[in-house]
Amino acid sequence: MQPVTGPVGTRALLFTDIEGSTRLLASLGDRYPAALGDHRALMRAAMAAHNGTEHSTGGDGFFVIFDSARDALAAAVEAQLALAAHSWPDGVDLRVRMGVHAGEIEWADGDVVGMAIHEAARIGDAAHGGQVLVSPVVRDLAAGALPPRVSLRSLGRHRLKDVTEPVELFQVCHAELPGTFPAPRTREAVVDLPVPRTSFVGRNAELAAVVTLLAHSRHVTLTGVGGSGKTRLALEAARRDRDRHPDGVFFVDLAPIADPDAVLSAVATGVNVQGEESDLEAMLLTYLGARRSLIVIDNCEHLIDASADVIDVMLGRCPNITVLATSREALQLEGEQSYRVPSLAAADAHGAAVELFVARARAAAGQFDLTDDIATDVVAICQRLDGIPLAIELAAARVDHLSVADIARRLDERFDLLVGGRRRRAQRQQTLQAAMDWSWDLLSDVEQSCLRRLAVFSGSFTLEAAESVVAMPSSVELIRSLVAKSLVNVEPAAELTRYRLLETVRLYAQDRLVDSGEAPSTRDAHRDYYVELFDRIGWESYLDFDTIGGCLADHGNQRAALDWSTAQNRPDLVGRLALTVGFTWMHSPPLRDEAWRWLVAVAEDESQPRELRADVYGCMAGLAIGAGDLGRVRPLAERSLELAPDGETRSIALWALGRYDEAIEVARELDQQVEARWCEGWAASTTIAINPPGALSRFEAILASGEPDRRTWDRWWALLGCALARLLLGDGGRALEDARTLDAMLSPYASWGGSLFRYGAVLESMALARLERFSDARVVLSDLAAATLRDHYPLMATDCVIALGYIALREGDVAGGAELMALAARDGRFRTQPMYFFLGRILFDLHADGTAHALEPPIPTVAEFGGHVAQVMAGTSLPDPELSATIDAVLEDLVAGQR
Repeated sequence: MQPVTGPVGTRALLFTDIEGSTRLLASLGDRYPAALGDHRALMRAAMAAHNGTEHSTGGDGFFVIFDSARDALAAAVEAQLALAAHSWPDGVDLRVRMGVHAGEIEWADGDVVGMAIHEAARIGDAAHGGQVLVSPVVRDLAAGALPPRVSLRSLGRHRLKDVTEPVELFQVCHAELPGTFPAPRTREAVVDLPVPRTSFVGRNAELAAVVTLLAHSRHVTLTGVGGSGKTRLALEAARRDRDRHPDGVFFVDLAPIADPDAVLSAVATGVNVQGEESDLEAMLLTYLGARRSLIVIDNCEHLIDASADVIDVMLGRCPNITVLATSREALQLEGEQSYRVPSLAAADAHGAAVELFVARARAAAGQFDLTDDIATDVVAICQRLDGIPLAIELAAARVDHLSVADIARRLDERFDLLVGGRRRRAQRQQTLQAAMDWSWDLLSDVEQSCLRRLAVFSGSFTLEAAESVVAMPSSVELIRSLVAKSLVNVEPAAELTRYRLLETVRLYAQDRLVDSGEAPSTRDAHRDYYVELFDRIGWESYLDFDTIGGCLADHGNQRAALDWSTAQNRPDLVGRLALTVGFTWMHSPPLRDEAWRWLVAVAEDESQPRELRADVYGCMAGLAIGAGDLGRVRPLAERSLELAPDGETRSIALWALGRYDEAIEVARELDQQVEARWCEGWAASTTIAINPPGALSRFEAILASGEPDRRTWDRWWALLGCALARLLLGDGGRALEDARTLDAMLSPYASWGGSLFRYGAVLESMALARLERFSDARVVLSDLAAATLRDHYPLMATDCVIALGYIALREGDVAGGAELMALAARDGRFRTQPMYFFLGRILFDLHADGTAHALEPPIPTVAEFGGHVAQVMAGTSLPDPELSATIDAVLEDLVAGQR
């Protein structure tokens, strides 16, 4: 072979050297030169036979140039065959590693130069003794013209020393040569993750949480329902965390694998380890060894035991690797950190779910804008799809042929609507139905039976309710298993833990329930449980906020039980359930109208028992007071007493009629102590204006006689009265304490009561004004006013105007404060009787000191104010809608900082 001279061009380049030559020299001593000479002779013969030109010999290695890639491959294979067949002296284990590449080279200053030469040398360095590695360029140039019995096998992409971009390496395979080698000896492996084709949307908080977990744990498992975005989150977290894993970031997808015995092979292939099955585990562990690598193992749920076994072995034997797994359930390994991937936020148009919908809709339809006209429908779509990314993406893909409104209307048939997807999407994710089928098929028969029975619940439910409806000996363990598999969600609560099925899961399981033929009996069991539950509670318990909160948490189940009782023509059960609905839903403004409809239906049904109808009419009277519909109160309460003058709930009717002393006496006769104290609070309210010290004493006595650890209406009312009485007495500090105690007592219920149970803020703002902290007072009241406007709750709005007027009066703006007090007085609707009498006292004082006479228009007198309210309560005067608009405008100015 002759040295290269003159212009060169594109050539195939072969680099070789003896593996472990220094160790071989030390072991052979003076026999090494002979072995080296045999090696060189065999190598040169093979190179010459295929027109190779030897450019240099570096000790025990060669750099040879060929005109074609096929010649270079043939020479390398022939050389390896010759070396393997040679009769080496005893103790001589001479193995040569080889690398082949092709590229542009040229002659300069008596030598060949070019980047391809350096790349070829690095490929040779990556090989093991007896192995030939080639580059993609050689693979392409030799395509269709490989030497006989030669094939190429990809070993994945690797990062070579001093080479900027990662390079895919191929092993040359021949039947008479060894085929099993450790992974290539690269300086560091590449980040070998699937390349995303869409933007990463709405998961920044979750991404940060997962990256933090990876920094503190060697094994993190992302769990969640199918389609929740576990894979995408795992890939993004792996990319963000790659700098901590210089020896490689790898991806293993187990979804296409059905055989548990194939998990080890899939993991080995994913980290570019190839070999015989019998040696594979040892080779994988040897390769990973002390490497600092991150391995993403996706879709473990259907092979969970085999996946856990392989991961456990790797973590136990390879101290520096980290595993990020995805699965419907945790793998239950020691040291595992499980992270439940939540649904995307879908509360409003600014949530991540809507952001994802818009991004994918634009990809599907080109021009797509989230206008005000469609924003409500988009939010509704995302909410009804539970914020599940897969479901949202499938829905957004429909905008190319359906309007957003059409999609929203069709979501009851979501498993038919959300079909199709990107052509290359995994089969289990082509449709929402397929994604759910994938999870369903992984369940045992008893787990399937449990899940389909749980589908009868609407909203959240307690473990006791689930046990009653599922009616299986192992129901608790089954529910725990379904929670672990991400098919049932846990909702931690202060008292009882509650569970919930995502609506998508519930609808799917509901279809399976119907198919099973168990739907009627399961719905019967569900209804019977709630009828018996609410019968046990007893009506006075509905004055306890914890009881009310528990019932409101079950409002979806109450509605489902009512609907099923109606469908089954069970008016007896409808009546009992409707009364429960009335006593609980009256505390939640969004549910009041629906509660009223159920109560009216029962009240007008003369087939219902008289005692039940009496209770219903009394409940309706209370609901009318809370809604500010004062004109209806008297006829409803009188009808209640007419139907059952000795009924257990007659104290409610007497209270609604303002006959407080009678109501207190009846409540005590029936041992209804909370009811009695509550009516005492209403009676005490009537004395606030004329005798604040006496009213305060009565309210304090109510607090002292009640149960301090209970959150009940009597304590709510007494704290409210104490605060207002103290304000009239000039004790702003104690009034502020009362207001904040009231606020702390009610704050746990704001999610279902809205601004109704933030009433403490009204009193707090007034107490702060009494302490001359006017800026703080406006901040507190402005925040409450914003919530009140969102709730469209007129009674709270009126009380906010009274508080704003009080702030102005304390600041010295007598005209402005008096104008606001007059505005509230002309409204005539009051939810809190203490505030009614408080306002009466303010009006009296404004007239008494002559302030009222100097203002235009004139401020109502106490008598005029009381007469107007009486007319409203009697139904002879209706609230002025324009006045309500004016009150809202005042609060809007407050929120905007203009008052």
